[in-house]
Amino acid sequence: HLAHHGHCYICCDFRTYPFLFGLLSANNLNVKNCIIWYKSKGGGLGAFYQNSYEIIVFATFHRRARVSKKDRGARTINGQSNVWEIPSSTYGVGAIEKLGHTANKPIELYSRCIKNSSDNGQLIFDPFTGSGTMFAACEQTARRGRGIEIEAKYCAVTLERLSQMGLDGRRVE
Repeated sequence: HLAHHGHCYICCDFRTYPFLFGLLSANNLNVKNCIIWYKSKGGGLGAFYQNSYEIIVFATFHRRARVSKKDRGARTINGQSNVWEIPSSTYGVGAIEKLGHTANKPIELYSRCIKNSSDNGQLIFDPFTGSGTMFAACEQTARRGRGIEIEAKYCAVTLERLSQMGLDGRRVE
């Protein structure tokens, strides 16, 4: 459901990363880069080492392998590093209870992706809504958000978060 020349960001870990390339390619998504989200001091889960980073696969949707500046609707991102140091909002005392989700992403992370890949008023879609961070980032960046979530408890977390922001969330089952 991505617009022609649309951008896609997929968060994953080192185990999932290699499998995404074939899957994305089969769906006309071309991997353009790998962003490393360094979570600063907030360690992650892990039995042998705690993950202090997350991989974000950046892909674009178009039927040709190369995009030229003449392609209508094409957007390029220049002058930014592919290592983003943004503190994690999930870890720390009481963080999960406060945010209602174990894999919550910081609003700043979503905002950066949204600003780099869309214009004001455009529609942003998140297929794993979780705690509703994408909706908060859309509100801050003047975009429209749509999302889905399979877990009813996280739908409730998202709706509560939207309500606290003064937004009207609509729940469809």
